[in-house]
Amino acid sequence: MNTYNIVEIDPSGHKKLYIELILVICSCLKDMGCNVTYNQEIQQQSINLIFGFHKLLLKQNVRNFRPNDNCFIFNLLPLNAPIFWMNVYVKMLADFKVIDYSQKNLDTLLRLNPRLIGHHFKFGYYKTSPFNAFDKNESNLFFGLVTEHRKDYLNQIASLNIPLKILGNAWGYQRDMEIAMAKNIINIEKYPGGILEAYRLWHSLCLGTSVLSTKGSDPELTEYFEPYVSFFESPNELLSIEKKDPMKFNRETSINFSIENLIKFTSFYK
Repeated sequence: MNTYNIVEIDPSGHKKLYIELILVICSCLKDMGCNVTYNQEIQQQSINLIFGFHKLLLKQNVRNFRPNDNCFIFNLLPLNAPIFWMNVYVKMLADFKVIDYSQKNLDTLLRLNPRLIGHHFKFGYYKTSPFNAFDKNESNLFFGLVTEHRKDYLNQIASLNIPLKILGNAWGYQRDMEIAMAKNIINIEKYPGGILEAYRLWHSLCLGTSVLSTKGSDPELTEYFEPYVSFFESPNELLSIEKKDPMKFNRETSINFSIENLIKFTSFYK
């Protein structure tokens, strides 16, 4: 029986960006007979799943990080993002064992390190909230940071008189209630040509809300979500877009399969 230790790097101590996915992974691992701990320190006798690895770089604490052979970095960032520290992060990440949601990300790392040990993690349905407390309203919702690229799209959407609410700096149940009540979630990648942020799509679909999204630049990722997400290129398309039933994601996918594959991968390479 494997023992997994979750390490969430969070120097600020207050923004748990990946807590929903962490809780789902931990629940599935427990259901499959694994032991699970949550500790900010690497455990030598456990398989360590590390989230928020890039935050070490931001806080210049990377030299104090001492991974062992049982460490796997769970990357949830698009590696083609035009951020000043991204090239350094990508080079650093290529030296570790990596679990990633995007094959395009893994291909980027493989070009730097052909011997990379990487695993493609696919998001599947999990009931992330026990509540079904509210009816849907008539407004679309965008949640998250409004970058210049997103601002341009959002302004165009507003000019078309499409009902839209923008939610920023909201976390936990406050954000989840808004997602669950929204008519649709509008998702826009942070930067031009960015990789589809699968985490946002997955979280919204698991809360039972339809998603309208730009396509992103990873064709394989877009193809995976295409049966469950309505993709658009121009805001004008939102006037006539046909939304897809979010419950189809529930019926046709399960994160259990992804966790089973994650167990096989980490057990083999630990």
